[in-house]
Order: sequence, then C-alpha cells, then structure tokens
Amino acid sequence: MPLVNKFLDLLNTKNFEGVNSMLTADTALIHYDRNKFITRLRDAEPKLGPIKEFIPYGFRFTKLSDGREVLHISGMLLREIQNIEFSADIDLSSRKEEIIIMNYKL
Repeated sequence: MPLVNKFLDLLNTKNFEGVNSMLTADTALIHYDRNKFITRLRDAEPKLGPIKEFIPYGFRFTKLSDGREVLHISGMLLREIQNIEFSADIDLSSRKEEIIIMNYKL
C-alpha cells in the first residue's frame, strides 16, 4: 500500500514525471507506450478532479510463468468530480519502487 499511496500522491499533485518514473520500464509483460499512457492520463486528470480518498476493494497474488510474484491491488478513487475504479500491479521481486501497470476505469 505505501507504493500505491506514493503513486496516488504523485498523481494528485499532477507530478506526471514522477508518475512516469514509477511505471516499470520493462514493458515485456504488458505491452504499452508509456508516453502515450502519460499523455492520456494528463488529459483525463482535470475531468476527474483531485483525489479525496482511495478505498481498497482487495488484492490478489499471481505467479508469473518466470516465477515472479505480482500483487494486484484494486479499489475506488473518490474524486471531487468523478469517482473511478483504480488498480495497480506490483512485481514483488523488484527492489525498485515501480508499478508494472495501473488501470483507470472511467
């Protein structure tokens, strides 16, 4: 949870460089363009309003074929304009403070 909270604090302060730095550079597991992702995130944020609270729904552990264990945390972001579902996947074997992928459901 501390990693997710740090990520959400960066998001709430619109520190998109910090958000980008917390996304894993290894996109072999999940293929996506980080720059496009950050652009879409930057465009969506003003329409949602500041984050008031994160309400966790739950978590699950998944073991990947290479033996790594991934923690999936999901919940609801209460925001001033529009609440959204949020999830983040974290590689538990990584020593870096990074998120494999995060999802918004608008």
